[in-house]
Amino acid sequence: LTPQMLHKNDGYLQTANGSPQIGDLRIQINGKMSDEATACGVQKGIHGATSDYTFEPLPPKKFGWFGKQTKPLERLQADRVTQEEFIHQYHSENQGMAWIIRIVSLLLMTCAFNMVLSPLSVAADGLMMLNYCTCGLGSVLDSAAQCLIGTAAFFLALMLTAITIALAWFAARPALALGLVAGALAIHLIF
Repeated sequence: LTPQMLHKNDGYLQTANGSPQIGDLRIQINGKMSDEATACGVQKGIHGATSDYTFEPLPPKKFGWFGKQTKPLERLQADRVTQEEFIHQYHSENQGMAWIIRIVSLLLMTCAFNMVLSPLSVAADGLMMLNYCTCGLGSVLDSAAQCLIGTAAFFLALMLTAITIALAWFAARPALALGLVAGALAIHLIF
């Protein structure tokens, strides 16, 4: 793609000059302005220019016991922060997203266990037949059985979610992972 191939049209850069054809590109660029910015990357000079620079991602670094590597890091932020604040914000964003994924996974696993246990729920509906001779005891027993099935589904999901998170943490935080496995086993022993 060369600059001669691009034409400006209604706020877009496009390869079509006139009516578009299959395979033509249409590019829209949005941006923000800031008086100060924080950049994370490796500053490199542009070949042939004496005062122009560009950024490239920081190369991966090894961490942990198993020789894992970080992802290449390149980031531009629209305010001025110290290195410690930048690292703290970056870690907070990553941890927040990780916990959102964990909680959504817990909810989905709870729904899955509820579906697995649904035949028991249908069988518990047979307790409603007791209503004909006990004036409502069947409804009470059915509701209690449904509550127990839902609680069992939640605690099964909680136990397996804790074990899954612990297994994922063995690479980065082994001590915390062992504590999480102990907690999951305690939940298992209680129920």
